[in-house]
Amino acid sequence: MLVLVDCNSCYASCEQIFRPDLRGRPVVVLSNNDGFVVARSKEAKLLGIGDLEPFFKVLHLLRKHRVATFSSNYSLYGDISHRVMTTLREFGPNVEVYSIDEMFLDLHGLQEDWQDYGRKIRNTLWRNIRMPVGVGIAPSKTLAKLANRAAKKIPKCDGVCALDTPEKWQWMQQRTAVNDVWGIGRRLTRRLADFGIETAYDLAQANPKILRRRINVNIERTIEELNGIPCLGLEEEPPAKKQIYCTRSFGEKLTDLQPILQVATLYASRAAEKLRAQKSLVKSIHRENIQLKRAQDFMVPFLILFAVGVVPLQK
Repeated sequence: MLVLVDCNSCYASCEQIFRPDLRGRPVVVLSNNDGFVVARSKEAKLLGIGDLEPFFKVLHLLRKHRVATFSSNYSLYGDISHRVMTTLREFGPNVEVYSIDEMFLDLHGLQEDWQDYGRKIRNTLWRNIRMPVGVGIAPSKTLAKLANRAAKKIPKCDGVCALDTPEKWQWMQQRTAVNDVWGIGRRLTRRLADFGIETAYDLAQANPKILRRRINVNIERTIEELNGIPCLGLEEEPPAKKQIYCTRSFGEKLTDLQPILQVATLYASRAAEKLRAQKSLVKSIHRENIQLKRAQDFMVPFLILFAVGVVPLQK
């Protein structure tokens, strides 16, 4: 069995760990320049505060409802994520960190009451770290994603859902739109609709060979996964990134080039650190400007990028 542990409102929950007085209160976390909302507690979502909302647009709601507001603290979130991973290793050594707030745990070979085992994992993470999580358990990654979604969406699950029999996962698939299946985006949803596929169950019952010919091999794997056949293994060592981004948007209008150059230097340095950490070389560097009304284009001096060690450079 595969277990997917997903931290609830991860960034907001991390802040509440050190501010327990904020539990049950609306909390939002802003981007590193305080320009956008990047995380919301359950209570903040109920107020109508959307994800990636510009800060100035929701400021009236934040003040009206006395919402606790934090700037992003990524070192803190990374540390909490590492604690979650370390705790999960107490249940099994094979852990894939899928993202900062999602982790897969491979428990194939164990024979357990999976619903109870999921509660044990959830309760341990709360007791040791005070991190609320959803736990989805199933024989494949795609089904584990489906189970985790049910754990969070269906109150009766109480944060844990085990889809450990065909009857259970088929029941869930019949109530899940195909666009809510892991890896199915908008464009693919439209293509599947041409085949009369609207639910996860429709997709699971489709002929994988035909859809492979009509679409691609990935859809065949998804169908197999929906039928409890694991096609996607754990990636215990994350693959090296092919692109590295370090970005910033300013929260106010700028008339001086100097702060832009300072930030460009800092972020180029951070990108180079990430590059060296994964022992990669760079092929090209791209500078992108979002053209706004009356915005002025500028060229970052090559010396800034070269000086931090982002080499070799090819045009």
